[in-house]
Amino acid sequence: MIAYRIVRSKYANDLSGQGAELWGGRWNLVGTPVLYTSSHASLALLEILAWTAMSQLLKASFVLITLDIPDEPIEVIKASDLPDDWYYPENAQITQKLGTDWMIKNDSLILAVPSALLPIEDNLLINPRHPLMEKVKIQNSSELSLDPRLVTNTLADR
Repeated sequence: MIAYRIVRSKYANDLSGQGAELWGGRWNLVGTPVLYTSSHASLALLEILAWTAMSQLLKASFVLITLDIPDEPIEVIKASDLPDDWYYPENAQITQKLGTDWMIKNDSLILAVPSALLPIEDNLLINPRHPLMEKVKIQNSSELSLDPRLVTNTLADR
């Protein structure tokens, strides 16, 4: 299985989930390490655009990471399994509990979850504490040059 991740260059080789552990995320509470990845490179880009301040998008250096993940059974949470308003930031405790509980159980390496930005596509949460984590490998890493229109067109009046 292949997964994609876009990160600042200095974190290109970090598969520890430490950032999510320190800051928490949509699918984990602070103190729970999770490696956030996406099923498509374009979804990884959409996620980074949503979570990165506009002022940083063109200044920072980003890397697109392609991960090779063992083809093991994965757990899946579908958007239809969640309340209708699950993706609102004020309802984050719903998904944070689900993701944190999954991490604590430690039964699987991967949890597929719907993207709040595009629920028909999946983000893939990787459990860095799972025994199969040692088989997760960086297949490719390449600098990502963001097209300035991604920022400038969103700021311009039309």
